[in-house]
Amino acid sequence: MSITVACDTVVGIKFEKKDLFEIKTVKAFNHNYPETMKFCPETGKKLWSIDKWSAKFPGLERGDDRFAGLKLVNGPNVYKKNDESTYGFESDPETFYIGKSFQTNGYQDDKRVSLITEKALAESKAEVKEKLEPLGLWDEKNFGVWTVLYIG
Repeated sequence: MSITVACDTVVGIKFEKKDLFEIKTVKAFNHNYPETMKFCPETGKKLWSIDKWSAKFPGLERGDDRFAGLKLVNGPNVYKKNDESTYGFESDPETFYIGKSFQTNGYQDDKRVSLITEKALAESKAEVKEKLEPLGLWDEKNFGVWTVLYIG
């Protein structure tokens, strides 16, 4: 049995899940029934389901690791009781970081993150701002150098 440790350092913007994704009611399968109907009259199946990961921006999908030409990093997962108690608990990231990534894998590479110079920081900030501002996602107060540690 072994352990894998990796870390992602992102020079960019911190987002909450609600900033990037929204909850929507979507068709459970292809049909032409109105939203007022809850079940298929022929099969009894639910006509609609809840999509908790409906992206607010084109080109963004759950599980992506890139968006707007930048790195998209999930924050730590939050464990909470599942909607259907028979499934126990589910784990979802509630925080996301979009920006320039300085990824480090394992203990032999751990010095790489310390090489972010003042010049690299300024250039990264300018690039992130240039790519996120047209989307309305630039927020100076949420800009920073963020590090997420993964242990698996």
